[in-house]
Amino acid sequence: MLNELLDWAIKIQLLLSISVVVLLICERSLTRKIGAQLLYKMWWLIPSTLLLLSLPSELKPLSNNAMYYVTVTPAQLPVVDTWLLGWTVVYVAGACGLLLAMFWQHKHFHTNLALQLTDTTYREYPVYVSTQINSPMIIGLIKPNIVLPANYIQRFDAQSLSLMLEHEYTHIKRHDNLWNLGFFSLCTITWFNPLIWLGYQSFRRVQELACDERVLENKPHHQQVHYAKTLINCVEHHNKRHFAYAYYGDKNTMLQRLNHIKNTARPSTIAQTLLITCALASLSALAITKDSPSEKVKADHSVKPIMRIEPKYPIEAANDGVSGYVQLAYTIDERGHTNNIKVIDAKPKNTFENNAITALRQWQYTASNNPDEIHRVQLDFKINDNATSTPQQDQFERIDVSSH
Repeated sequence: MLNELLDWAIKIQLLLSISVVVLLICERSLTRKIGAQLLYKMWWLIPSTLLLLSLPSELKPLSNNAMYYVTVTPAQLPVVDTWLLGWTVVYVAGACGLLLAMFWQHKHFHTNLALQLTDTTYREYPVYVSTQINSPMIIGLIKPNIVLPANYIQRFDAQSLSLMLEHEYTHIKRHDNLWNLGFFSLCTITWFNPLIWLGYQSFRRVQELACDERVLENKPHHQQVHYAKTLINCVEHHNKRHFAYAYYGDKNTMLQRLNHIKNTARPSTIAQTLLITCALASLSALAITKDSPSEKVKADHSVKPIMRIEPKYPIEAANDGVSGYVQLAYTIDERGHTNNIKVIDAKPKNTFENNAITALRQWQYTASNNPDEIHRVQLDFKINDNATSTPQQDQFERIDVSSH
């Protein structure tokens, strides 16, 4: 299972990296023309579709394709290489380390907040205060709460406080904390790709720009100026941010937000239409290409085994002197990994299937030009050489498995 997760994480890197680079360029060059709110939505349109298109092939149905025939004897089973296991351990260690760091930061952050409930509510959401923060924020993923600095009465007038509460309420309505956690989880899965981390930072910046746009929609100029002054007040008392919670931003982010507020021109409808059209066209082309493996160049249809793990003989079956067989169907992807493993037949039932599937998942082949082609194998579990042989079917590759 861990090998499959690593394989999936590597497989989606090219598409995710291209998407991040395009969106980073859009943030730098097109934010004023298309608007931060549309750009924020684009962050979820493309990665979500890429993940959908990159679903593990185990979720795909088997199709009826040509058979593949090969004869393998037990003597041909090589020793298992350990390089794949080593990389899997490194990958899992990195991901677990990030998860532990995230959990520690989350717990440490909440413990130090020392929240105090006030008598104030904003649109039915309770308002808390804390001496550990210097700018408003939202905490909580499922049940969000608004938190203000303990000295907010001295620092902010009524109009500033109203605008800040509206800003935080916008985060709540859009479930931004949950989206942040989702994106950070993707970063954890693909922790080895620095572009994804850059994308996460860009996503958080665009999130704040989009929230500013929503708050200042239809606001008069004097309120926009007041809002900008409030942001400056917050950045002067900037404190550390949380990995998932929406925050007012560091000084660089705040400068970007102030420059964006100065831009009073409405986003270009033509630019927005062109961006959406290009995005949909690119995703459609990607879907068509992905679902049309028959159009790939097929110089060599055959695949050859590189590594095969012999199944373990079940202890209960060996003790009872039970022999049998398992017939399996599977596909081989572009990396030579086995997928879509399904049991066609087994005798006796519920005896050898799990061990057969576990072994087959570890088999390694040469790269396949046709990942939808079905391969079949029959694993004969023989307690000894005198065990009765099962009838062999021509369409199955057949391998003997001994109890020794």
